[in-house]
Amino acid sequence: MFPAWVIGVIAIVLGLLAFWQKERIASWNKKWNAKLDKPGVLATEVGTPSRFGVSGLLMAGVGLAMIAYSLFTGR
Repeated sequence: MFPAWVIGVIAIVLGLLAFWQKERIASWNKKWNAKLDKPGVLATEVGTPSRFGVSGLLMAGVGLAMIAYSLFTGR
């Protein structure tokens, strides 16, 4: 199993990557959901670039919290 700080670093990298590429992820989301008819339309309304950006920043924040926790507790 990986230590918590390694998973935290991975979460920070993926979160910042998601924030940086939020427009591209939203366009992929729209193309993919177009195949799903009505449920896809509902999913596309939720998957906006701003929401992908916020979720990316939240993921990076959780990764930072994991690193801080592992440093303070020594686990």
